[in-house]
Amino acid sequence: MTKIKEGYRKTEIGIIPEDWSVKKLGELTAVTKLAGFEFTKYIEYDDEGEIIALRALNVKKGKLNLNEIKRISRKSSDGLNRSKLYKNDLLFTYVGTIGEVALI
Repeated sequence: MTKIKEGYRKTEIGIIPEDWSVKKLGELTAVTKLAGFEFTKYIEYDDEGEIIALRALNVKKGKLNLNEIKRISRKSSDGLNRSKLYKNDLLFTYVGTIGEVALI
């Protein structure tokens, strides 16, 4: 049996500081998702589009990499309310490249 260092406790996710609590992400904030077939079924990429369509390959090591972006029209974007991103949103990848995170 492993001894737990003073000031820490064992939880279902591992050993954490005693004053931390374990919560599901959905308990702390709104969680939405839109990817893969859901996304491509409703939009077409448009080289002249004014909206950047982020993809998993654009999220690397905690940052956005905008070297290989695709664009969509404002009309397509307006139909994708669940996929709109705002300043300070966290973006998690879960299709294709899995487990990357970036702050918008």
